[in-house]
Amino acid sequence: MVSKYRHVGVIVTDMEKSIEFYCDLLGHKKLVDFTEKGNYFSSLIGLDNAEARVVKAGTSDGTFVELIQFTTHEAIPPATTKFNAIGCNHVCFTVDDIESLYDRMSGRGVKFVTRPLKSDFDPVKTCFCYDPDGTLVQFVEITEPIEWEQN
Repeated sequence: MVSKYRHVGVIVTDMEKSIEFYCDLLGHKKLVDFTEKGNYFSSLIGLDNAEARVVKAGTSDGTFVELIQFTTHEAIPPATTKFNAIGCNHVCFTVDDIESLYDRMSGRGVKFVTRPLKSDFDPVKTCFCYDPDGTLVQFVEITEPIEWEQN
């Protein structure tokens, strides 16, 4: 049985740009920055002689984003970046003020799919942007308590 959500792993092509996005723009705290390599790592991920720079950037609730930049293997672009592609498709963060976040990030050149929109389903405002490598990132501002999230 799963006890709690831990992290999401994101393959990146430029660690410094990704740190700027996730830490400087989104306020994650860089927890660790190290090189992962060796038999354990290669066996774990199924890539021979793999080496990668790994940065874990966390939020105050203990969850974190694991940014991974390979130094031995080329990053493979996804077949599509369309929202309806099968598999893990986006990372989502709860925010306090989505309009300010949107203004600040778009002012820094971050590409958004749309401005924040009021949901027809939940009492939230939400929008999507792209991180430096095109990974979809969603932001949600809860505007009223959500009954099913209270459990």
